[in-house]
Amino acid sequence: MAATAGAAFLATGFAATTFLATGFLAATTFFAAGAAFLATGFAATAFLATGFLAATTFFAAGAAFLAAGFFAATAFLATGFLAATTFFAAGTAFLAAGFFAATAFLATGFLAATTFFAAGAAFLAAGFFAATAFLATGFLAATAFFAAGAAFLAAGLATTFLAAGFAAAAFFAAGLVFFSAAISTSLR
Repeated sequence: MAATAGAAFLATGFAATTFLATGFLAATTFFAAGAAFLATGFAATAFLATGFLAATTFFAAGAAFLAAGFFAATAFLATGFLAATTFFAAGTAFLAAGFFAATAFLATGFLAATTFFAAGAAFLAAGFFAATAFLATGFLAATAFFAAGAAFLAAGLATTFLAAGFAAAAFFAAGLVFFSAAISTSLR
């Protein structure tokens, strides 16, 4: 019965390792998709480029945070596995004590890893939404800026055009006066 319990315990340890590896791959895929999404939203302005660099730094920090958690959890479970193996080899009543101690050790590691990954996910989610808001703000600001510039340019062109028209009209009027005076002088 001790051997059966030991085998079941070891299987549980491997299942926990697989669970953590699956979570790591899923998180990697999720963040790769987020990075691709951000990359498509950038325009060629200094403001948006600054937002992109800030978002890249933020995501890199989150990825390092998750990677550190994954390797720490793996080492923690491996230590528990080796300790349990040595403990089971000792025999009889000692096996029962080792089994319960190792179970508690692995359960603690699993809960700690779960909490660590949840914190990392929340950290990256916050970074993603903050970056999105930053880029959206930049886009709206740039749109308003270009709209104002277009209106200003249109007003400037209209003003210049009208001023040139008035100048031409005045020049034409002066020409008429000069022409009339010349005709009057010739007739005399």
